[in-house]
Amino acid sequence: MASFAFARKRKETELSKQGGEAIPPGLLRLKKDFEELDLPRTMKMNMNPDDISTFTVDLVPAEGPWRGGLFVFKFTVNTMSYPHEPPVALCLTQVCTPARNRCGRGLRNLRARRLLLSGLSSKHQ
Repeated sequence: MASFAFARKRKETELSKQGGEAIPPGLLRLKKDFEELDLPRTMKMNMNPDDISTFTVDLVPAEGPWRGGLFVFKFTVNTMSYPHEPPVALCLTQVCTPARNRCGRGLRNLRARRLLLSGLSSKHQ
């Protein structure tokens, strides 16, 4: 195990000497993960080759109530802490569901939903 860590550190040092600056280990892992990635045909990944730490994924569901819709997700990866910290995902497509309030934020629990509904019904009476 120690020899593997030493070999990896030596490889990173050689790469940093060639480019002039150190390559974050999370970036090396992210490149490896992208090489091994096999997306289903309902998904398409868009990324800038100069900055692979930020990318978008287009999702077109093949079944269910949102079949045929286009949903775009933006992912941001912290290359200094990846894979120990997960990427941050943000849905760029506005989705209307009963579990969302007027601002688009999700209602996390049933009590909050009941409070919102009771406040709305008391205003309309």
